[in-house]
This record gives sequence, C-alpha cells and structure tokens, in this order.
Amino acid sequence: MIQTSADPPSFISLSHVLGRGNERICWAHPFDSAVCVKTVRPGVKGRGQNDLDLHYYQVLQARGIGGPRIPAVLGWVDTDQGRGLLVERVSGPDGASPVSVAKALQEGRLSPDQARKLIDEAFAWFVARAVVVSDSNPEHLVLRQDGVGKDILAVVDGLGGRHLDLRYRLRNWVPWYAKRKSRKTWRELLRMAFPAQ
Repeated sequence: MIQTSADPPSFISLSHVLGRGNERICWAHPFDSAVCVKTVRPGVKGRGQNDLDLHYYQVLQARGIGGPRIPAVLGWVDTDQGRGLLVERVSGPDGASPVSVAKALQEGRLSPDQARKLIDEAFAWFVARAVVVSDSNPEHLVLRQDGVGKDILAVVDGLGGRHLDLRYRLRNWVPWYAKRKSRKTWRELLRMAFPAQ
C-alpha cells in the first residue's frame, strides 16, 4: 500500500516527554497533538499496564461507557522507545496541559470545597457505572471540560487495575466488586488530597 499524508505512520520517533510514572513514560505524539504515546520505561520489567489499559478500555466500550472522564485508548504504534500505546491526550482550556486536582489545590486554583465537589462528582459517576478506579494518586485526576464547558475530572492513569489477574477479571464480571474497589479508592484519595481533615 502506498502511504498518503492521511495515513498514520507505522513507526514514530518520540522526543517530548509529557510525564513519567514508575513504569511508563508518556510522550507527545510527534504528528497529532490530540494523542499521547505511553511506553514502558527502559530497564523496567513492568506489569503490562499498556495491555491492561487497552483491554479495560475495550471492556468499557463493550458496556457503552465512555466520555470525557475516560480518555480513549486508540491502539498500538511502534516507536524508537519500543511499542507504544496511543491514548487520547487530555488537555485543559485552550489546549494547555491539564492540571491535576493535587496541583490545582496546591496552587489555589481550586478551593478545598471545589476540589472535594469535583472528586465526589467524578467518583459518584464511576461508582454508578461500576468503573474501576484502582489508583488513589491525586496526580492522576486532571481538570478538563466536558462538552458544555463545565469543569470535570478525568482519570489519566489507574483505571481497571494493576494486574491482568483474577481480581481484575472479577471486577469486570461483578459490578458490586467493581463498585467496592472504586469506593475504597475514593476514600483513599480524599485522605491523600485532604490530609488535615
């Protein structure tokens, strides 16, 4: 097949880091500002988080669950950093980098009451739909706007689980179990975000 300018490249070189976690690096896509690429950090064995992210997104899609709180997972691409997972790049107003709820609190962009309301709204949405949020790190919840310009929180890491194991499978099969996990994460997140309360 002859590649046209509309065809996505089958191999890309990555140069601009958006963020680093314990296991993965998130890169800006070199040709598409609406997409980021997650790769495994060099020298890290990892737990297959990219595989889990793609699988869980497909599970949610099969259940008809999506929207601005859950960035779309778009598939794989080969990169100079190894196989990368293409993910919708969450951005703030005017295309700026998103701000985590932790940073927004620290910088005074959100009052504690505003942050608590956004967290509670987000987790009420996740629990009602049996969406598993498995990581209580407040850096993984970022501000973005929904379709009508209202501030909401989106989860950029920590959906589904930490391992493709029996617990992960059970949470996909049993809504009560999924809801219980997200409620636990909700409580842990509130303790981390508001330690003095």
